[in-house]
Amino acid sequence: MTLADAAVAFGEGELDAAGLHEVFLASPVYCEAPETPGVRVRLVDGRRLVPVFTSLAAFEGFTDHRAWFRTTGEDLLAQLPPGLQIVLDPGSPRALRLGGGS
Repeated sequence: MTLADAAVAFGEGELDAAGLHEVFLASPVYCEAPETPGVRVRLVDGRRLVPVFTSLAAFEGFTDHRAWFRTTGEDLLAQLPPGLQIVLDPGSPRALRLGGGS
């Protein structure tokens, strides 16, 4: 199951949080590359969010072809400082907001 498929299944109640977490950890994800090492954080409605994408096409549709990097969900979670949330595929019908420990 791809991460995009897992996000849809989770949203429809066909996959639980543990199943989504397992797929996320093993999946490739795409993120906007910041100017310094780490992750790009955006402030949305007073919350610090990290936009994360399930594909390069989804990334490019949201960011207008900015610099990017690819990693696994597991590696991304290891880089996140406490208190940040992930937004998976923002701007898409399957967008999900996940806690930093998700």
